[in-house]
Amino acid sequence: MINSAFSRQGEAYRPPVDILERDTNLLIRCELPGVEEKDLDLRLDGRTLTIQGARKAEKESSGLVFHRIESSSGAFSRAFDLPDSVDTDKVSAAFSNGVLTITIPQKPEAQPRTIKVNA
Repeated sequence: MINSAFSRQGEAYRPPVDILERDTNLLIRCELPGVEEKDLDLRLDGRTLTIQGARKAEKESSGLVFHRIESSSGAFSRAFDLPDSVDTDKVSAAFSNGVLTITIPQKPEAQPRTIKVNA
């Protein structure tokens, strides 16, 4: 048996998030390995987007004995205040390979446009 004083068991699970911009969309990508889609809850309240869910801890079974556990588990909640420039009516989400991607389009008036210079 390998002993270790290091353990994250009991710490709150806080999934990492990347926020990017592509074309005219804001993208929020949240890494959720081991989380099932049915355990996710996305809410938009005004301009606040909340991602909630739970990552279940792996239990000892079938003769497995854990010597070290560094992965966190448990309930989590992440909230983001969205800028006024986004169209909250057109927010969409996709979940694939343990990554939640939320696409938030910007309003047409917030998008850059070209202005013609008259001679």
